[in-house]
Amino acid sequence: MKEVNIMETAIKGRIEELEGKVNSLGTDVLMIKSLLGAELDKKDAKAWNRLEEIGKEISQNWHSKKTSWQIISEGRR
Repeated sequence: MKEVNIMETAIKGRIEELEGKVNSLGTDVLMIKSLLGAELDKKDAKAWNRLEEIGKEISQNWHSKKTSWQIISEGRR
């Protein structure tokens, strides 16, 4: 019975790990699509417009030699 619990715990941990990777890949795909000029599904145009304004402000004040996606990628590792 103890072996079953250990195996179940290991499987649940692996599932959580894979779910995290899938979510991360989804974010990466959206970023790549936006870089390539693909249209994003903007369900709340006002919120998206505000996020785009914030993004422009951040990029104007960017002081790192690394791009934002490089920093995000490193943070995920």
